Amino acid sequence: MTISNALLRAKSIGVRNFRDSASRFIRKHEFLIITEHGSPASVLLPYNDILEIVDILEELEDKKIVKIIAEGRKAIRRGAKGILASKALKNN
Repeated sequence: MTISNALLRAKSIGVRNFRDSASRFIRKHEFLIITEHGSPASVLLPYNDILEIVDILEELEDKKIVKIIAEGRKAIRRGAKGILASKALKNN
């Protein structure tokens, strides 16, 4: 599951309920949306997922990788079969 899908499927909990049971939610290692008065206020993410997000952001700063991704997207639009980005990046 992608990070964005996990976030979209994340459970929501009110800030008071989270405060009362924070350690239990942290041990579950799940995405959790914390709300205040019914509106999203914060997100609890597992540590490994944060590391993955940081890796992605760092890769996006690399102009060579961004160019490779753009070329791949153009090729897919022209009908080429796609491959996983992780596989493409391992070859470079």
